[in-house]
Amino acid sequence: MNNNSDIMVSNIKILNDIYISHDFMSEYSGSKETIESFGEEWTFFDHNKLTYSESAANEYFDIFPLTDFKKEWKVVDVGCGTGRWARRISPYVHSLYGVDPSESINVFKNNIKSYANLYPVRAYAEKLPFVSSSIDLVISYGVLHHIKDTDKAVSEISRILKNNGYFLFYFYYNFEQRSFLFKTIFNIANLVRKIISRMPLRIKNISCDTMSILIYIPLIFSAKIVAKIFGEKWGTRIPLSSYRNKNYYIIRNDCRDRFGTPLEKRYSKSDIEQLLMKNGFKSVVFSEGIPFWHGYAVK
Repeated sequence: MNNNSDIMVSNIKILNDIYISHDFMSEYSGSKETIESFGEEWTFFDHNKLTYSESAANEYFDIFPLTDFKKEWKVVDVGCGTGRWARRISPYVHSLYGVDPSESINVFKNNIKSYANLYPVRAYAEKLPFVSSSIDLVISYGVLHHIKDTDKAVSEISRILKNNGYFLFYFYYNFEQRSFLFKTIFNIANLVRKIISRMPLRIKNISCDTMSILIYIPLIFSAKIVAKIFGEKWGTRIPLSSYRNKNYYIIRNDCRDRFGTPLEKRYSKSDIEQLLMKNGFKSVVFSEGIPFWHGYAVK
């Protein structure tokens, strides 16, 4: 492995082909339960055999396409999980550093063996082991709403980005544009999440799998039927309609992600914009497509 001394802090260590942050070696009072939960999830759902279309990457890169990436860019993926985004981005950039504090970093390491420009880094989003103003682009999809100190994580992302660098984000939305019924269904689901996420691992996994079959599949099928009969506009009003073109592996994984995670936050567009602007970003662009809300910010 390269020492990458131009962008990484001096006290980084290499252990079993993984960069280990010095801060990670010490005790940290962050979201231990959440980190362990995602470690369990991504170790099981390793995404190793998913294709590009199955990972739904087109949805996430709709307003900042991969063709806009630069070959000389150095990129950090905060909350890299199994590396599904990293592997897709790899051909378009100089190098990418996948950061994750959980055991899934070992899955990431195994999944990127054939990629010479991808590097695993075990560290916290709140303590990124990179030199200030050294990174061209940071990506963090579906991660920061699970972190206890999201503000600190965004501050760190801003710190390591160069001026005019980009931050591609996805935060869970707070259903601000949805109906009262939609929000009520979510509130019930959130209560269920708080119960399931505290269950022992085996029972938690069985519960999530059961819900994916008994709740997710019927709603997704209903959304397909409604869209076909009454049109796309009405189909999207059904909860979970965004999964109509996803395979069951993704549905099952996302159900585990949704109900098995102890900590979850939700944001409005305004919340996200304020969070980014106060941490040094000068502009924020949102996509109007699913999933809500994703977009990019410029430092």
